[in-house]
Amino acid sequence: MIKVDEEGAGFSATLAPEEHVLRIVGYGFWSVDLAQRFSPMVRDAMRTAGNVSRLIFDFRDLKPLRDEGQRGFADVLTTLRALPNLHVLVLTSSPLTKLQLLRIVKEASYVGRIDFQ
Repeated sequence: MIKVDEEGAGFSATLAPEEHVLRIVGYGFWSVDLAQRFSPMVRDAMRTAGNVSRLIFDFRDLKPLRDEGQRGFADVLTTLRALPNLHVLVLTSSPLTKLQLLRIVKEASYVGRIDFQ
């Protein structure tokens, strides 16, 4: 497990190898520094995870993202291009955060490849 926490905000990556699931949890309001660390950490977790068939972004406790956080999520989407069979699920509870992420998914032409709940 990888965890980055900064004053009640952060993210973590947890692998459930028996289920072939990589779970990314994001929470709180990310600082610029924290947001810039997101994409490299997720890409690294995906690279080391090996045989993963599902990627879950659990953003139910994530506050709306600054520009840096939005760019970090968009950057992760570019990594997914090389994994066409990966099922991606995004969990949100904040309507604003969901709208931000939906816009990024649409701009990256990933509509239909990523499910939201």
